[in-house]
Amino acid sequence: MFVDHVPAGLAAGLDGLFWHTANSPNGSVWYLWVLFLFSIAAPVLWAACGGWVWVLAVGLYFVPLPPLFYADHVARYALFFAAGILAGMQWPHWTALIDRHWRWLLGIFALGFVSIVLFGKDWPVAVTLLPMGLVSMPALHGLVRYSRPYWCHIFQWLGRYCFMIYLFNTISIGLAKGLLLHVSDWDGVHFVPFAIVLMLSGCLLPVGLKVFVLRRVKGLDRATD
Repeated sequence: MFVDHVPAGLAAGLDGLFWHTANSPNGSVWYLWVLFLFSIAAPVLWAACGGWVWVLAVGLYFVPLPPLFYADHVARYALFFAAGILAGMQWPHWTALIDRHWRWLLGIFALGFVSIVLFGKDWPVAVTLLPMGLVSMPALHGLVRYSRPYWCHIFQWLGRYCFMIYLFNTISIGLAKGLLLHVSDWDGVHFVPFAIVLMLSGCLLPVGLKVFVLRRVKGLDRATD
């Protein structure tokens, strides 16, 4: 079966996964570690620094930490975690802002997204991530908040299984890709149907694993909720 980014060996794979993380064989795993660090550090930093936490988060965004143990991701995303905390602390003001402004913010987000796709190949990530990340928060929150009822049900269903999808979507996509490449390439006209199958596999296979397998094992079911 075709496999992307095969490590040179077990030792090299573990080194990339846990230490020299720029070479991680599974780049998406950074999110679990970084979110864990933020969750345990935020209460401590808030008790020690108070409002200076946001100054620290902004400062970290502009500090080029090395890609060791995902430190670069910690620095890059601390600002967005802090912004989420601020939104939660100011919930009435946050939802009032969304109610008034989410439509034009969604338009700005869509315009920025299209601009990056068409022209942003060489734009630095640090430059594009900050405005797009901050605008996306009220824009997408507003989109979900004012969705049609049938879309709300879809979002709720996806939200119920989001942790499973996060944990297993890379494996599921890789499995589907490895099998599909036996019968077709994914170049040219084949790309769109190939991409649709991979997207559906990345969402539905983890849900199926949860519903039909992990729910039968109490410990695994509880750990993946």
